[in-house]
Amino acid sequence: MNKNIVQAGASLILEYKNHLKECYCVSGTGRVTDHATGNVHEIKAGVLYGLDQYDNHT
Repeated sequence: MNKNIVQAGASLILEYKNHLKECYCVSGTGRVTDHATGNVHEIKAGVLYGLDQYDNHT
């Protein structure tokens, strides 16, 4: 388990090759873009999201 803080306005390209990722948004808003599909998921406080298959995402 990790605690990650993403600064406002940050745009990070991420891809974890050795583990799966689950995130819970405690506060704020943002979006996750899946590079393989182009799908954009809106994130806000209270949202739990999971990435599978080592998804390349922003």
